Amino acid sequence: MMIISMWMSISRGLWDSSSIWSVLLIL
Repeated sequence: MMIISMWMSISRGLWDSSSIWSVLLIL
């Protein structure tokens, strides 16, 4: 459940320039 929360937070406002970071975190 923690992963989902983090993912939502990341894709909520950090999908602008941290999209690459989001993918890296997911991987």
